Amino acid sequence: MVLKTKKIFKAEKESVPTVKKFVEGQLLLWDLHEDDIKDIVLACDEACANIVMYAYKDDKNNSKKNFSIELKKRGKIVKIIITDNGKEFNILNSPPPDIKQNLKGKREGGFGVFLMKNMMDRIKYKYEEEKNIVKLIKKTI
Repeated sequence: MVLKTKKIFKAEKESVPTVKKFVEGQLLLWDLHEDDIKDIVLACDEACANIVMYAYKDDKNNSKKNFSIELKKRGKIVKIIITDNGKEFNILNSPPPDIKQNLKGKREGGFGVFLMKNMMDRIKYKYEEEKNIVKLIKKTI
């Protein structure tokens, strides 16, 4: 049996805590282990923060600034599908953070994607029909 739920959010800073509550609440309903919940929530939080901060940065059309999160559970596998129609960004091509460059002020960020890659067992990305589609996959305890 597959359990699933989906919700659409506005791509604005105020949505990030709401996303966290939505994801965490659903994972608690599915009775996942606390460690898995923390990993999945952190990965979703980082992915959604990136959408809010960067996906629509140069887009003046407020009506399109949304993203969706779909959560699916089949057995021990949890998949989170995050979709936005912002600027194309392949998360898999993001380089690891360079602490030395960050400390020197030559590079900002990079830690969110790094955390996502380390919290999840697998990440998939595709750009299809002018949409970024990120799949976060976690085999739970």
